[in-house]
Amino acid sequence: EEEFKKQNEFLKDDAFRITVSIVGFDGQTTYGKTEQIFDSNNLPFPIRTIFFTNQNSFKRYANETLPPNRFLLWLHFDKPPLFDPSPVVSEPTPNASKVEISAEDVGYYRAVQKIVSSKISSNRKWYSFLHEKFSYDIGLWFIALPIALYWVTIFSDALFPPDGKLASFHIAFFIYGLGLSLLIYRALFSYIKWAFPLNILEENKDRATRHRIILGAIMFALIVSGIKSVVGLVTGF
Repeated sequence: EEEFKKQNEFLKDDAFRITVSIVGFDGQTTYGKTEQIFDSNNLPFPIRTIFFTNQNSFKRYANETLPPNRFLLWLHFDKPPLFDPSPVVSEPTPNASKVEISAEDVGYYRAVQKIVSSKISSNRKWYSFLHEKFSYDIGLWFIALPIALYWVTIFSDALFPPDGKLASFHIAFFIYGLGLSLLIYRALFSYIKWAFPLNILEENKDRATRHRIILGAIMFALIVSGIKSVVGLVTGF
């Protein structure tokens, strides 16, 4: 009876655990059953995926039978390409992170769902809207296109005045300049999403940090320059 009790206590402790698998970009994997795994010296670097589940520890003692209440959570830290060639630019940024919950107990299902949602919400980055659906279109119609129209008009009037010899090139320059501006916006938007990825793991020491600083400086300079131009145009100074 004493051995039976010890075995039951062991099973309660070891069969009902959350296991963690940490996978690197080179395929190296570190596996653990406690949070001490995150302090291990054998972690792959940089980390591509962190996988949590409670089914592996249970299956080991249940003849590969799945637990009735289980979850699987994948966190992926892949980055979008530096310049995205995809024609569907209005779609959300692809990311393989997901959670699967299978439960016979509704309370278990809701508890896991609430914990995962609260953790994701509390760690959401301020720039996460960049990866949402139609973010490209909103930036295009309310930021990029107005700026492009303004600057192309200014340069077109300066380079091809109505009474000049090259006045006939006015329309051609306007169309070409507008198209080129939109191509630059497309490339810049992909660059911004690369520099500000959807999921960031500080331990990876992502080299995109300096790119964020550079982009911030560029955007600030563009905003200041645009404000100065508009104010000068309105006031005449």
